[in-house]
Amino acid sequence: MSKIRLIVLVLLLFLFNRPVEAHHYNHLIESELALKVYSFDKDIQSWAQEHRNSNSDWLSKQARGFGEMKYTGSVLGVMYFTAKNNGNEKMRRTAVMGVESMLTANVITGTIKLLAHRSRPRESESPYNWGGPSLSKEHVSFPSQHAATAFSVATVIATEYHDKPYVSHIMYGLATLTALSRVNDNEHWASDVAVGSLIGYYTAKHVVHSKCSKNDSSSGASALIMPVIKKF
Repeated sequence: MSKIRLIVLVLLLFLFNRPVEAHHYNHLIESELALKVYSFDKDIQSWAQEHRNSNSDWLSKQARGFGEMKYTGSVLGVMYFTAKNNGNEKMRRTAVMGVESMLTANVITGTIKLLAHRSRPRESESPYNWGGPSLSKEHVSFPSQHAATAFSVATVIATEYHDKPYVSHIMYGLATLTALSRVNDNEHWASDVAVGSLIGYYTAKHVVHSKCSKNDSSSGASALIMPVIKKF
């Protein structure tokens, strides 16, 4: 197996497998992997375009929508109102956290884009063109907002429905296809989607953890207050 195929395989495994829980050691591993991918951006881009065909374009077109807020947000909206009408609190909570995670991830990636101004592969043959901070909406390749959006929603749903493994496989599978579609379409370098995916994943984990912490605090407060109320 050639070096470039090995790198692509590692990238696929990194994106498709469910990420491990947040931990300092894991952060170091993922940061190192992102840097490794960055060093092979041009090789991966060349390989992806060389092997691009009508089938990969069709698959990319189907997966692309999961990374766009107008579509993913609509799905979350349907989830919310369906859950509210049916009294499904878990689904309602998942939809709310999904929206919060998606919006937060998009703010983060949007801000970084304006700070970095990295040229897209269709705009430059070199992956090392960084324009630096400005308000221009041109050359905003890094990081991938589609990948961040996809993983920010997929991770919330997969985490909330962790008792159903197939949900995790479906969600992360869709998010992975969305991320890879950006490389296939020559819209992003591989490191763009790797970092975007990490932003989406950890944003979602933070949102879920924050909600759980608030619920635990509320439950604890109720446990302390209720005995006092019953005395009066």
